[in-house]
Amino acid sequence: MKIIYNIDESVLEEKIPVMTLQPVIENSFMHGFMLKHGEYFLEIRCYYEEMYTKIYVIDNGKGLDEEEVSKINSILAENSHIAIDLVTGKIGIYNVNRRIKYCFGDEYGLKLLCNKEEGITVEIKLPRKD
Repeated sequence: MKIIYNIDESVLEEKIPVMTLQPVIENSFMHGFMLKHGEYFLEIRCYYEEMYTKIYVIDNGKGLDEEEVSKINSILAENSHIAIDLVTGKIGIYNVNRRIKYCFGDEYGLKLLCNKEEGITVEIKLPRKD
C-alpha cells in the first residue's frame, strides 16, 4: 500500500464537515481495492483553486466505467436521497455530498472522475475561507 499526501500547507487552516474524508477513503478500500491484486495506491491532494478548497482522493482500484460515473454524478448534482439509495447503493458518498451541500450550498459537494489508467478520483469542492 502506497499512500501519498499532497497537501498545500496554506489549506491546513480550513475546516471541513465531520466525516467528509472517512467514507470516501473507505470506499477506496471496500470497493476499489477489494477485488484488486498487486500494489494499492491512494493519494490525497488538497489545495486552493480560485475561490474553492479542493480535496481529491485518488486510488488505483478497480474503478467504474464512464457511464456509471456519469449516472452517479448526475444523482449527486440533483442531491436526490431516494435515487442514490435505490439506484446505486452509494449511501456513504450521498451522505457526504448532502452534508456539504447543507453546510455550504448547492455549488459545493462531490464529483467522481474516471482515472486514465485505473481507479477513481473523488473531487470534494468546498468554499475557500479568506
